[in-house]
Amino acid sequence: MNAILKHGSAIDRAEWLAFLAHSPQAAIYVHPDYLDIVAPGWQAIELWRDRTLLAIMPLYLNQKAGYTYALQPSFCQFWGIIFGGEDLGNDYKTYSHRRKVVKAMIDAIPAQIKWFMYGFAPEFDYPLPFHWAGYTLQSRITYRLDLSVGYAEIERNFGNDTRYDMRKALSQGFAVHATDAWQRLSGLVHANSIEGKLRLQPTQLGTFDRIAPFLLQSQLGFLLEVVDADASLIGAALFASFAGKTTYLISSQAPGKSSNGAMSLLLARAIAEAAARSQIFDFEGSMIEGVESFFRGFGGRPVPYLMIEKNDLPLPIRWIRKLR
Repeated sequence: MNAILKHGSAIDRAEWLAFLAHSPQAAIYVHPDYLDIVAPGWQAIELWRDRTLLAIMPLYLNQKAGYTYALQPSFCQFWGIIFGGEDLGNDYKTYSHRRKVVKAMIDAIPAQIKWFMYGFAPEFDYPLPFHWAGYTLQSRITYRLDLSVGYAEIERNFGNDTRYDMRKALSQGFAVHATDAWQRLSGLVHANSIEGKLRLQPTQLGTFDRIAPFLLQSQLGFLLEVVDADASLIGAALFASFAGKTTYLISSQAPGKSSNGAMSLLLARAIAEAAARSQIFDFEGSMIEGVESFFRGFGGRPVPYLMIEKNDLPLPIRWIRKLR
């Protein structure tokens, strides 16, 4: 096995996309063009055996106070190691192979990195070499829906509160439609950020304003709006669809307007849209009690994933966490 650290500009993008098409861990977060937006100057470790690409892992290196750290950027829930989709025939061969791959990838992480913290996709199921190498493993939860059963079956599993909210929204004349007018969602995001209802930094707001048109123009996502009976904008949400997964990236409601079930109606429509193009719908969380309750109402299943971290910063300067 041969691990190679490359800059994003040196990546063979067609090769990456072909690799991601067969990877269980693939999602929009590791699409190379998406990486250009969310992680300018990104790098990646590629692991090869002869002419076969075995695994990849993006890296986003930054510095503070003379120390190098690698944290996944905003709008990226899962990074970590992305395996190919090879079938080795039995579990022994599969996990023996993954052990070698993970150890080789860990050995290839640049030594100057003093703080590493990534969320690994739920499909990443062999973290032991990280534990052996002194990394900490913390479990987190996302919510997911299996779309293969079809939207009709998914809707039958909606919770009572969700059904009530949808009926309430429809009775008041609320409607959901698809749109390419991402600037309207951007306006909501910016307005709520100013009011402190969305904790996005100015750089994150700028990143969002580049993500939205990229996803829509590349047909890698869709945007939905919900309006009231007077056609006034109540809320909007952006979704990404890639590698068989549709991801709920961000939503926002009009400040001062009561949703009255509007966002439940919007999300139900998003799930129906996703069922026509993906196998999995990922809610991107949540560990927050109120949000978890909302997502659970759509019949989602809690799915654990790992946050893997190693912090070798000197204790007096671990305030660097606040500068992320």
